[in-house]
Amino acid sequence: MSCTCRVFDIDKIPCIHAIAAAGLYRPQHTGSYIYSLCSEYYTSDYWMLAYAETIYPVPPESQWHNIPEEVRAIKVVEPDVKMFRGINSLPFTRRMYSQEI
Repeated sequence: MSCTCRVFDIDKIPCIHAIAAAGLYRPQHTGSYIYSLCSEYYTSDYWMLAYAETIYPVPPESQWHNIPEEVRAIKVVEPDVKMFRGINSLPFTRRMYSQEI
């Protein structure tokens, strides 16, 4: 099943167009059929598996003992972000400058 809005193609969650098409395709079993169209990653079993193991928080930087100094010296800067002002306009770039430390 595919749709022009591409919500169903990308997210694997039925959009209103896919739900309407499913209702025409199987009108007597629309509810159960719609659930079969969803990706298995949205089921409660997958959500429980995602959070089954403990996620430990990152300790404060003062408690980082075994990190090499050359790794600590690396500063990560965000990339340029292209944003659009309107539907038919050209993108503009918002530059993110690193802060001096």
